[in-house]
Amino acid sequence: MHTEKTKLFEKLFKSHYRQLYIHAYGWVYDMECAKDIVHDAFCYLWEHFEKYEDKNLLSLLYAFVRSRCCDYVRHQRAKDNYIEYQQTNWEEDSDDYDDYHERLCKVQRLIDKLPTQTKRDSLNA
Repeated sequence: MHTEKTKLFEKLFKSHYRQLYIHAYGWVYDMECAKDIVHDAFCYLWEHFEKYEDKNLLSLLYAFVRSRCCDYVRHQRAKDNYIEYQQTNWEEDSDDYDDYHERLCKVQRLIDKLPTQTKRDSLNA
């Protein structure tokens, strides 16, 4: 059985790797990522072969590739949105920090003006 599985996978890989790669690349527009996605799809099918051996394996591979591509695109969009958010809010955050720093300095100056005993008592409280 194991050699039959190996032969079947070799045939699937040699016959369909390129078209699966092109399919993945059409989603992710990144050569290395497309290769990784196709590789992951083949690995997943290999590891779960018994579960799918009676199914159309090429259709399954396309479904696995598409699913992984969707995950990748979703992750990239979330990452891009986060970067955009960070860039648009950088000035606001930096203003907040400046305000915070200013208030902190003001509090420190007021503490410095307190009598020594009062400062000591407030630190021990």
